[in-house]
Amino acid sequence: MDLLYRLAHSKEKGADRLRSAIAACCHDGAFLRDCLEPLLTKLGCDALCTVSCRQQLEQLLGAIYTVPGLLQQLEAALQLPAGTGCLPADPSGVAWFALSVAQRVDGARSDPALLALIAPLEARGGAAKQAAKQLRVLTSGAAAGEGGGGGGGAEEAVLGVALKPRPCVMVSAALPPGHRALQHRTEQERLRFWREFGHGTLASDALVCLAMPPAAQGGPPRLVFATVVRRDPEDMAMGPDPMVGLAFEPGPDVESVLQHMGEGPLPGTVLVQASSNFLSSKPVLRCLQSLPGVPLAPELVHARPPAAVDYLPPASVEQALQQRSTLDPSQQQALTQALTQRVAIIQGPPGTGKTFVGVEACLAILGSSSQKIMCVTYTNHALDQFLEALLDRGVTDIVRVGGRSKSERMKQLQLKEIASAPASAGAGGKASNLGQAERRRLWQVQTELDGLQEEVKALTERLAALEDAPRPPAPGSGPLPQGGSGRGAGGRSGRQAAPAPPPTAAEQWRRRAELDVAGAEKAAATAHFRERLAALKAAEARWAHVADPAAGPVEMLEDIWALPPRLRAPLAAAWRRGARGEAAEELAGVLERVGRLQQERTELYDGSLEAVLRKARVIGCTTTGAAMHQALLTGPSVAPGVVMVEEAAEILEAHVITALSQRTKHVILIGDHKQLRPKVDNWELAVQSGNGYNLNVSLFERLVLAGFPHATLGVQHRMHPDISRLIKHTYPALQDHPSVAGHPPVLGLAPGRRVLFINHDVEEDGAARRGWSARQDLAQQSKSNGHEARLAVACVSYFVQQGYDASRIVILTPYLGQLMELHREMAAARLDAALNDRDLRDLRAAAGAEAAGIKGGGNGGGGGGAGSVRAATIDNCQGEESDLVVATLVRSNPKGSVGFLREPERINVLLSRARHLLLLIGNAQTLRGASNAAARHHWGVVLNKIEVAGGMVDGLPAVCQQHGHVTHPFLAAPEDFAARAPNGGCTQPCGDSLPCGHACPLRCHAYDRDHANAFCRELVYSYCDAGHLVSRRCSDPAGACGTCAEIRRVQEEERRRVEELEKDAARKRAQADVQKAKMEARVEELKKKQALLETQLASRKAAVELELQQKRLEKEVAVTEHANRRELAAWEKDRREEAARELERLEQDAKAQDAAKAIEAEAEAAARRAAAAQAAELARVQRELEQLDRSTDRQLQEIVNQKRRAEAVAGEKLGGLARRAQADAAVYITAAKFKQAAVGVAAAPDPKTALAALRALLQQHSAAAAAGGGGGAGDALDLALDAPGLGDVLLRYATSTDTAAGAISVGDGARRGAGTTVQAPLPARLLRGLDLLKEGKPLDALDVFSAMLKPKEEAAAAGQPGAGLQRSLGLLMERKPLDALNAFSGMLKPKQADRRLGATPRAAAARVRCTARGGGSGGPAAPGGGGPPAAELDAV
Repeated sequence: MDLLYRLAHSKEKGADRLRSAIAACCHDGAFLRDCLEPLLTKLGCDALCTVSCRQQLEQLLGAIYTVPGLLQQLEAALQLPAGTGCLPADPSGVAWFALSVAQRVDGARSDPALLALIAPLEARGGAAKQAAKQLRVLTSGAAAGEGGGGGGGAEEAVLGVALKPRPCVMVSAALPPGHRALQHRTEQERLRFWREFGHGTLASDALVCLAMPPAAQGGPPRLVFATVVRRDPEDMAMGPDPMVGLAFEPGPDVESVLQHMGEGPLPGTVLVQASSNFLSSKPVLRCLQSLPGVPLAPELVHARPPAAVDYLPPASVEQALQQRSTLDPSQQQALTQALTQRVAIIQGPPGTGKTFVGVEACLAILGSSSQKIMCVTYTNHALDQFLEALLDRGVTDIVRVGGRSKSERMKQLQLKEIASAPASAGAGGKASNLGQAERRRLWQVQTELDGLQEEVKALTERLAALEDAPRPPAPGSGPLPQGGSGRGAGGRSGRQAAPAPPPTAAEQWRRRAELDVAGAEKAAATAHFRERLAALKAAEARWAHVADPAAGPVEMLEDIWALPPRLRAPLAAAWRRGARGEAAEELAGVLERVGRLQQERTELYDGSLEAVLRKARVIGCTTTGAAMHQALLTGPSVAPGVVMVEEAAEILEAHVITALSQRTKHVILIGDHKQLRPKVDNWELAVQSGNGYNLNVSLFERLVLAGFPHATLGVQHRMHPDISRLIKHTYPALQDHPSVAGHPPVLGLAPGRRVLFINHDVEEDGAARRGWSARQDLAQQSKSNGHEARLAVACVSYFVQQGYDASRIVILTPYLGQLMELHREMAAARLDAALNDRDLRDLRAAAGAEAAGIKGGGNGGGGGGAGSVRAATIDNCQGEESDLVVATLVRSNPKGSVGFLREPERINVLLSRARHLLLLIGNAQTLRGASNAAARHHWGVVLNKIEVAGGMVDGLPAVCQQHGHVTHPFLAAPEDFAARAPNGGCTQPCGDSLPCGHACPLRCHAYDRDHANAFCRELVYSYCDAGHLVSRRCSDPAGACGTCAEIRRVQEEERRRVEELEKDAARKRAQADVQKAKMEARVEELKKKQALLETQLASRKAAVELELQQKRLEKEVAVTEHANRRELAAWEKDRREEAARELERLEQDAKAQDAAKAIEAEAEAAARRAAAAQAAELARVQRELEQLDRSTDRQLQEIVNQKRRAEAVAGEKLGGLARRAQADAAVYITAAKFKQAAVGVAAAPDPKTALAALRALLQQHSAAAAAGGGGGAGDALDLALDAPGLGDVLLRYATSTDTAAGAISVGDGARRGAGTTVQAPLPARLLRGLDLLKEGKPLDALDVFSAMLKPKEEAAAAGQPGAGLQRSLGLLMERKPLDALNAFSGMLKPKQADRRLGATPRAAAARVRCTARGGGSGGPAAPGGGGPPAAELDAV
């Protein structure tokens, strides 16, 4: 790397020396082999293939490439066999050199000598062949790429991205041939050029277009538009091709551009600058897109009569007019309309005081209301003039929006200056005016921007890693180097490079893809490479029909390792393109987010600006500024109610509309539609083209021509009456103020000469005029006339010689070409030229490199700066004035083509700029015979007026101010001024006396009439104080005497010689003192050495004593150690024997423990087997339980189904059951009555009496039942006594004739129950269930209990019909019919069984008797087998 920098450094001149050495020795084969090839190999190493070395490497490669005859000698050496010794067998260094030159040196791809190296390099094989293949691909399209177009060999390239001042893509652009920047070779020269002169090329906010090759074959070229947002001269000066930052609109355009980042020059891509200043149009277009509607539409759109102003009381308007009684009538009328009409239009011819009336209207509104006023103009100069006029009238609450003011008074009133001032913003700047929420959001936005910046950096590195351009192989290494990030270990930072990460599978495959087949064939001697070669040939045959592997079948891509070499690079390129597309899309999205966040940050900062605007009464801005800050100026707290537009006739209607808001209630338009119209870049859109678009018709002109009420100012205060007479046919009512007739006469001309037309017949310059030769298209648009330019500059020089300040003179011309010619002639005449910003911008945009050296300097006023003559086009001089105006009309041709001079508006501006003198230079015949009828008529009127007044002349009628001589003939050519008026006067000697008394030696001169600045050259003599004779020029100040000066010189020399001797003596004394000090220091050193030797002797003695003592102690230690070893050996023997015994005992214990552990392990194994068996049993039981659950679920489902069927049957029987329930209810009522009577009878104290009463009651009940026709007496008794069959027994007992009622025998059961309680043992099944519960088997116990309860439930259901009936009735009363139906069904089942047996209540009683006797449950008792009724009752 050090070698590279030394070779490329300009001071070392290493490149020139190397080039000379190679040129001298390139014919020697040994030199090529031993010197040149190793050098090229060294230059191609990984350490130099970095970005930091790129410029030096390219410079060195260019120097080697231009060595005469080198490529031919390399070709001849490559043609020789490999073993001849001229070049190595694998000349990879030469191959890398050829490939790098083709990539980096302009025009090398079409060099036949370089192309001739491809074939011999391919024949060598190895890395050289690989590089030669890449070189062939690289140079295959050289002819097509360089054959068309007029470029200079360089191409555009996408270099990276930048985030400041806005997110942009950094692009290097190739300059056109002949551009002045290409003449500068060093970076410092280019930096100075771009800072001082090259402002017109790729200017800030310029609109550019990238014309890129079509995406598909045969398709149209892709046009991508962008604006220049970053233009740093240091970036532009880094190389011959300037680098700028372009901002694209979000979308596929920026993605398509970002995909080419880092690929180097883009073939077929051209950057075209479409507009030099897109900033003035873009904000207006955006505002129009978002405009909800046009404010004050009835007046501004439909031109209806204006409504009255509603915020100014009539009394205040009348008072304001009375306070301004000095105004002329036309100004009074204009001011009245401005204060009373909601939309007011004031037309002001030249010099009538339009700005003055506007200022008066502002003062009246400010003094009579609280409304805020916004003053809008087209130019910054006009805005400064208007605001300065308000300042002069005492208005201080002014804020100027925008930063392009050249007025010192306005700088302190600029919005950003006020917002950033400490008194306004505090110590924290603009952010301190923000609220807490805004500051928090601002911090969030800044944090997110920082994170996105890292993301942009990562995506940029990702795109750089996916570079599509093939990297040249490292010489001598075969395939591409396995490097890392592209920065060598010896970089500028000095730090060791981080180890490269392990290659990925894709990287490994890419490296394998770059292996050459020839290398495999060369190494086919081994079996591995023979197999590899066979596999490659098989893959070649399988893929022979595939042209694009990326578009092939997916299944074929699965084995990418078997791809033939010819398809690997296209597949890898396709993959890289896809990856680059994804990365470019992500990067475009990130840049869009960055742009949105930066815009949000700007809007947050605008909060502090809003606070400043809220306090202002007058806001001033240009139309562009109003559109750029629309959101800020239309806020509820800032939006002005009054908008005053100056130069309204020169502003496009769209610009005026965007300056208004929905809160605008008063608009005042001031201008003159008979002067210049607004500018449009496209002639087809102008009204002069006749196409009907009329884009340059202003809102002012449209309303005036539509008959909208307006006021016209009628008195001009600028032009001398002789000058104003030229525009009276345009303004018939225009009057001259009396003051203009008192303008002083023009110096150097005869009295009364105010308007002159110098007529000539010299034709205008052709298209090949110098200064426009490189831009033929602009030469056709712009015109120049060298004769007029030289004559105009000579006239200006003459007037400057008359004593006029240069700032009072203006040169006007209608063409930019003539303006450039004037600038050149003024520079030759040593006149300082001043151009305003608009002229300078237009000139640079039109002339490009030819105008790069032109500087500005005009303040935009009527004249130039101090000591500078203003040169301007007519279009950029509207609204300005000057004392002397010299106009060169340019057009002079026999065809009568007058171009720009055909428009009456431009002629009107030209004729109305001068106050004292108007000097026109042109061809009167061309103007009178103009091909355009309107121009012919207008110029005819003007020229006739000039001719009648005697102003039509062939040259300048100069008059000597001193002698009064009139130069004759007139000064018609530039050389006439030097011949007949050399110093602004005549050719006679001056003759006046100088202040010193000598005569003036000059010829007649108009300047310095009092000779204050004259220099007298006469010799005068005098004596000095020492008496020496002295001579000098009269104008020179008195100087020193030469003789005295020589004496002083000799004395000074002697003094210096003495001082030198004294210094020498002092120096020798100092040396002696130093030597003495050295000797004394040496003595002290020897003394210290002697003391040191004595100390060393004592130390040595002490060391010997210590050494002997050490040996004695060592011997004692050795004896002690021997005795200790014997004692230790005996002790160790005893301990070892004891340890052996202990070890044997421990081994026995261990064996016993092992046996116990074995038994324990066997027991554990048995326990595990038992546990396993138990687990299996549990699993089986669990499965059985699951089966039981499933069986139970089925049974439950069956029960549910039966219930549904029972419900269906119950529905059918519900009617019958209801009727039977009514019958049973009657039976229940009877039973209840009987029970109540029986209880009352049973309460008798005598049992016999009670029994007799009970019997009578039964008889009565039976008789009542028989009398009622009902037969259910027995059933009623059964129900009452809750015992089936008992009712019939009681009835028989009551009707029996047996009187031995008291001798009724009682059964065994009754006797057992008479006061004696016999406790029967518990059933066995109940005991079984209880035991199961104790054993923890609840399910088995539940089965036993269920089996016990089932027969009892059945018996209860069969033996207790009364209870069942009561339950059923209760359910019916509770409105539960289905449950009642189930209860009824249970009651009916035993009755249905009784009916099947032919049972009746009496039969039931018989069954009861049989049961009581132990006869089972058969049919009724046999005759004679039954007992008495008392016995039956007892049994029951």
